[in-house]
Amino acid sequence: MDAAHQCMTTRGIHKSETSTVTSKMTGVFQKNINTRNEFMALIHSGNNQ
Repeated sequence: MDAAHQCMTTRGIHKSETSTVTSKMTGVFQKNINTRNEFMALIHSGNNQ
């Protein structure tokens, strides 16, 4: 999930280009670091292999 938080954009800090990313891993992605790393690398690369 990628979201813009009002506390970062309007209150005090005033950073309009700030976003927060929240992730939740379950199953094999939670249990196997190599599988998780491979998955994350593939989705961040934008390469449709």
